[in-house]
Amino acid sequence: MNLEVSFIISARSEFPNIVHTVGSLMLDCWQSGIEKYEFIIADNGSEDNTTRFWKFAYDNAYSKISSNQLSNEYKLSPRGLYNEGRVRFCYDPVFSNVGARHNAVKYARYKNIIFADGHIYVKPNTVKYTLETLEKYGGIIHAPVAWGGASMEHPHPGMQYSVKIGEKLGGTWNFAQVSDQPFYVPGSGHCWLAVNKKQYLEFGGYDTNQQIYGGGEPWLDNLWWMLGSTVMVDPRSLVFHLSAGRGYNYNMNSLIHNQMLTAYALGGHKWGERVLITYLNKSGTDKKYFKDLYIKAVERAQSKRDMVELKKVMTLEQLLGIGLPNDCDGSCRGSKYVGSANHAKRPWDILNDKLHGHHLSFVQVFDEWLERLEDPEAITFYNQSPYQK
Repeated sequence: MNLEVSFIISARSEFPNIVHTVGSLMLDCWQSGIEKYEFIIADNGSEDNTTRFWKFAYDNAYSKISSNQLSNEYKLSPRGLYNEGRVRFCYDPVFSNVGARHNAVKYARYKNIIFADGHIYVKPNTVKYTLETLEKYGGIIHAPVAWGGASMEHPHPGMQYSVKIGEKLGGTWNFAQVSDQPFYVPGSGHCWLAVNKKQYLEFGGYDTNQQIYGGGEPWLDNLWWMLGSTVMVDPRSLVFHLSAGRGYNYNMNSLIHNQMLTAYALGGHKWGERVLITYLNKSGTDKKYFKDLYIKAVERAQSKRDMVELKKVMTLEQLLGIGLPNDCDGSCRGSKYVGSANHAKRPWDILNDKLHGHHLSFVQVFDEWLERLEDPEAITFYNQSPYQK
């Protein structure tokens, strides 16, 4: 199989981690015999050597130890991946991790894209396995993700997300492994995912209205399922992820905005308003601010919402089995759960039954909290909304 890939790495002040990330992926391609590869670094407002490292060399010995290098202390470097055309750059000053990723897609030379964080390293053959699975099954392909500090012998990686919907739309890691071969999942973390460039563009890709951080995972993975594609994880692969201590900052209100935006774009006002009600019900919050934030999120999400309505093969509720009859008795989770963990089979469960003879996934719908609302404004909003009935 003639494998090819464009790695897209969105990075904001990721030096020197990004050097080790690129090095790990380059070596994995080399030892797997993958010759057609490139790196596109989408610089999202870096204030360090994230991109400068690749293009320039120090002009004198003093510059190497200076803590305040000046532009005239550098000269163009005649060596390395940049000089060979293996590393290229694009620049997006608007702080948005997924926005920078999306805007870099048009520069990709190869048909397969792997979006990767700038602070990872991979188990040998991870790139090859990911691309082979993408070529065979299509859709989105993830890899298990371990803590950057775990051992190869006992990585204990997250395999897939448990879907949580109600107060917000998102996911949390679980360790449920259906098979030692690729299997279908509702979604996963986005420090590593592979897509076909053509399909990515046809489906519209990441939502560039998302601000700074958060929301890209529930948006893209749910979208692929709702538009008739699939999401898988290949457990033969393994990504180690540096999860903290990188000096990465974001505003919590931007994350809330993205939650509202994603819930509305995928599920309409019912689920978008649930995020708003969550924050109206919290004591000490600026309720006018969050109402205005929801209005802005809906305005920004409307074009994506219209696209989803036009192209979807199932609704968000149908995807997550909300309101559908239970057709699994819970035996997927072990004999002690029979009868106590009944659930409707979701598309990934049905496909795993066909592929592997069994399934295992988790979706949790939060709605009982609505009966315990305490804030009068939250109660009034909930009772008066035509979408919450």
